Amino acid sequence: MSSSFFPGRFFARPPVACCAAALALVIVAARVFAAGTAVEYSLREWHVSDGLPDEVVHEVVQDSQGYLWVATESGIARFNGLRFDSYSPPERPDEPGFAASPRSSPGAAARGVPAIVHHPEYGLLFAYGNGDIWQWTGAEMRESPVANHFSKGRIASLFVQADGALWANFSDGRLERLRDGRVVEVRLGDAKPPAVNPVTFADDGEDGLWIASRAGLFHFSPETAPDSTAGARAGVITLASATAYSDEGDVCIASSRSGKPWIITRDAAGRWDGRRIINDVPLSRLLGAHYVHELAEDRAGNLWVGTRSQGAYVVKADGSGFQIAPASHRTVRSLCEDNEGNIWLATNGGGLDRLHAKLFRLYDSNAGLDDDLTFTVCEDTQGSVWFANRDGGMARVRNGEVFRAFPKWPKSAAGRVAPDRDGGVWFTAGTGLFKTDVSGETFRRVDPVPFKNIRVMFVSRANELWVGGDAGELGRFGPGGFAVFDAASGFPEGQRPSCIAEDSAGRILVGTNGGNIFRLSQSARPRFESLRAPGSAPLAPVRILLVDEQDTVWVGTGGAGVYVMVAPGGAAPGVGEHHIDKVCGLPDDAVSQMLFDDHGRVWFGSSYGIFSVERREVMDFTAGRTRRIHAAVFGKNEGLEHLSCLNGYQPHCWKRRDGMLWFTTRRGVLEIDPRILRSGGKPPVFIDQVKVNGVVMPPGGASAARPEARIRSDNRRIEFLFSALNFTAPERTPVRYRLDGFDEEWIEAGTARRLVYPRLYPGKYRLRIEAADDEGRWDEAARDGGDGAAAGDPASSASLTLIVVPFWWQTLWFRVALTLVLAAILVAGVRAWSYRRLRRRLERTERAASIDRERTRIARDIHDDLGASLTRISLLSQSAATDAPTAEAQREADRVCFDEIHATTTAITRSINEIVWALDARHDNLESMVSYFDSHAQRFLSLAKIRYRMHAPAQLPDLAVRSRVRHDLLLAFKEALNNAAKYARATEVTVTFEIDSRALALTVADNGRGMPPDGEIAGAGGGGHGLRNLGLRLAAIGGEATVREGNNGGIEVVLTLPLARVAP
Repeated sequence: MSSSFFPGRFFARPPVACCAAALALVIVAARVFAAGTAVEYSLREWHVSDGLPDEVVHEVVQDSQGYLWVATESGIARFNGLRFDSYSPPERPDEPGFAASPRSSPGAAARGVPAIVHHPEYGLLFAYGNGDIWQWTGAEMRESPVANHFSKGRIASLFVQADGALWANFSDGRLERLRDGRVVEVRLGDAKPPAVNPVTFADDGEDGLWIASRAGLFHFSPETAPDSTAGARAGVITLASATAYSDEGDVCIASSRSGKPWIITRDAAGRWDGRRIINDVPLSRLLGAHYVHELAEDRAGNLWVGTRSQGAYVVKADGSGFQIAPASHRTVRSLCEDNEGNIWLATNGGGLDRLHAKLFRLYDSNAGLDDDLTFTVCEDTQGSVWFANRDGGMARVRNGEVFRAFPKWPKSAAGRVAPDRDGGVWFTAGTGLFKTDVSGETFRRVDPVPFKNIRVMFVSRANELWVGGDAGELGRFGPGGFAVFDAASGFPEGQRPSCIAEDSAGRILVGTNGGNIFRLSQSARPRFESLRAPGSAPLAPVRILLVDEQDTVWVGTGGAGVYVMVAPGGAAPGVGEHHIDKVCGLPDDAVSQMLFDDHGRVWFGSSYGIFSVERREVMDFTAGRTRRIHAAVFGKNEGLEHLSCLNGYQPHCWKRRDGMLWFTTRRGVLEIDPRILRSGGKPPVFIDQVKVNGVVMPPGGASAARPEARIRSDNRRIEFLFSALNFTAPERTPVRYRLDGFDEEWIEAGTARRLVYPRLYPGKYRLRIEAADDEGRWDEAARDGGDGAAAGDPASSASLTLIVVPFWWQTLWFRVALTLVLAAILVAGVRAWSYRRLRRRLERTERAASIDRERTRIARDIHDDLGASLTRISLLSQSAATDAPTAEAQREADRVCFDEIHATTTAITRSINEIVWALDARHDNLESMVSYFDSHAQRFLSLAKIRYRMHAPAQLPDLAVRSRVRHDLLLAFKEALNNAAKYARATEVTVTFEIDSRALALTVADNGRGMPPDGEIAGAGGGGHGLRNLGLRLAAIGGEATVREGNNGGIEVVLTLPLARVAP
């Protein structure tokens, strides 16, 4: 650093003066370091085992939404308090090895770890070592347009000025400023760029900027920036200081809300007023500017500094000193303050650290006690807190310092301690009971107590000391001396007192190791009576009793949780005994310590640790207004884990008059400020990621407030990752969710940040996620079914509209069309069924009519044919009975009669055979009909001595023939044969059967005398009406009869019948 900034007066002093000054500096530094060793911040660490990509963290930044971004040796990760999500720019084909997963990508390693900064216009920017600048859009990484403005080269750091200007410090020492799309190169004095780095920046409170480097301290004003991009040299400001410093040129600077930037030299820290350093704090060499990695101011105005080898330290805002902060590693590369006031440290091998203002203190052997184990604790009337320490005797705390109460007292073990309302305390040591004076400096032994072991001590509001020993041992020190309460007083012999309390009426309550609770009556002869209803089963061992202002008795048990006994007649709802355990939301069922704070919460100490519940929520539970309670667990978030509270003694916890809570644990006495749980509101909730069938799809939509995601209907598993950003106590932030259209009620998910749903059918759904406030309360409007985001704090809930897009066969138009088609098919089916039913009915009617006609025909045939024949036989029989003149004549007459009778019966037989043949269903086919016609023609024509020929196809089709058709066609056939035999005088008859696809033709041709002159063929009975009869008979069955001249001089009778009329 130039001499103009660091004059050589320090080294120009005489040696004696230098030694004196050095000695004074050492004394001041020792005083500051001594003050700085006090523990004021709790430390919590995150490592690779917690999801951090790498133990080496280079940068930590918070974005506008509230997420933390960390740049590690193995890649970038975004942190929501519970989960690290790794990110990297997408793969580029022109960069070999550039992969999407930074953990295994050699390309990502080749680009280096990025510098990160949040810009109000460009968002979160990542400047990589290869010159790439990427930005986070809220859903993905994309190349930033900023890279097109800056010159090429490796960017070492970025800084955002208050007016929005973006500064880039290149690794070769160049400085460039981007504002409104214009880049200006800035040079610092006459120094060449390589000698400039490292560079730090600080706003001057107006429009200017302070720039500190090895070349000196400079001030840049926008008015000095030229319009072109040619180099512009900033003004040079001389650094002057009122404190000791060296002239080696190291200086760092940081912005301050006061407008006066923080400045650190090699040996001091203070504020720069534009001319000199004010409120300077001396620093040791390893804390000076040469060893500083980063510095930043917190909201309280304190300066936080990360160093190369000394961890982190904080300089007080008023310049009164500095304090070393706890860290997991001594190299802190980056730091930042989040929206909740936590300080985050990026360490070079120790992972990611979080510092939070400590609101607790642990009193153990490191704090000045002889032993970590303290049995009981109380506060006296002077405000001192007394400890009954196991191996350290009596100790007390005043103004945060631990003192041994009686250093010269040989007894080193103490058991119980309780305050006397008139001053001093009661305590036990060995088998003796002692009492101090008001000052607590001296003590005396109290008259021997008839109990060997005093386990419980309690001082009532009447200043009476109650003590409990082994089974059946309960007593009281009162105005009349020591009184014993035994079985005669209502206290059972087998019950060992484990805790004592007092209600608002001054009645004493005693809990026992056997699970019973007794209360002392205020009658003339006080007597202990059971607090619970007669016949009630004993509880688990009673460890602690606590009575509130409504006389509700809170009972902590050793394994059965907590019982809340609401007294009748009070203002508290839910009169009766109510049980609360792990099923209802308690972290542990073994509760041995309980205290009420001044903020409406009840605190519990257990073997699990320390946790608290809002009292109003417990009362809602007892009244049936809620089914579960929400407990806030103390420990991990505060940097103090694995606490186990003591049990079996009293008083083992205490509430001081200033509201601080004290609990005895196996690690020491814990002092807690109950404000530790009050974070100030609901954390913001964001939906980070949606996975459908394992494939990530970023949520998007019309607006950020109403995002929308469209997914296919072939989804089988839908997974949601979300965040409720609470970095102070992430495990104490419960959430609940509801998918409208799928879930009927809100579902409480606790601290889970991942939801999984099975297949969703096409439709519109809405996912709502809400975080509870620091008291575990939900938004009542959302509970009643309203929109929590609209009714309450919109940041404390997130919503996502899911539209499951149907396939074409699942769309409404397809369903409507399918419904119409199915309806049409149904109508057509019903119509076809009705038509078939009607047709079958008509067929049955036609069949019945046909059968009826057939019966009529058969009856007519029988009547006409058989009846006439039978009448003839009757007449012939009568003729045979007539006497002839002679015997010979009689015989001849009888012979003639009998021959006629024989002929008639033969004709009857043939008629019956024809009728039977016509009715037999086995003959309802074409082949049988042709065969029968052939047999009849052969028999008939052979008797007439006429030659007969038959022509028919060798293979007749399988064609069914109705019985009516067979019958009428047979009669017509017989008419034709009869004409040929009797009237045509033919000697030869030819019968031809022909069939095609349309009709059946039966031709009877003879070689007789031809057509008669009148053109009429005689019928079977004579008379010349044969053709007419044939035509009528064929017309009755749908056919026709034709008579024509034959080729051989005779006639041809053609009987034609359509096939459609043949089949039944």
